[in-house]
Amino acid sequence: MPDINKYEFGKKIKELRLKRHYSLRQVSRQSQTATKKAISPSYWSLIERGKRNIPRPCTLKRMAKGLKTSPNEIMQLAGYTEITSSNRKINSYTENKIDLGNLIDNLLVATTKETQAELWGQPLTWEQKNNLRVALLTALTINNIQVKKQAWSNKFETNLHSTLKG
Repeated sequence: MPDINKYEFGKKIKELRLKRHYSLRQVSRQSQTATKKAISPSYWSLIERGKRNIPRPCTLKRMAKGLKTSPNEIMQLAGYTEITSSNRKINSYTENKIDLGNLIDNLLVATTKETQAELWGQPLTWEQKNNLRVALLTALTINNIQVKKQAWSNKFETNLHSTLKG
């Protein structure tokens, strides 16, 4: 259980947001993932003013994305002392399921001062990471559309075959 109260946490989040010169609307838009809606500006404001409890780890992860900082930093601000890969609430995967959208977000957004994202030994800029993220998510979306079209086509062929046969 975190040993920081909601007022201290809200104050730290607001300081971080203002230090980065982001408006509430900007962090809201930036908090959207491939699978989750953006955190509303009003909810951000309520958190910053200490009117809401410290969010769950999955929401903290989205807040980190909105602030363009590492999830570890936000988790530490929230009073979590250690983040392990076995903590299923903040991980992008479960035993039998991988959420590729969250995994891509984590790989490309969750870098700290000590950890630099690289491609073939070359550090990636924020713009390169974002472009790579968009390309991967676009490819996944196109694949999802193709899979749905194929399923529809198979269903249509099965129905047509059974109609002609009967």
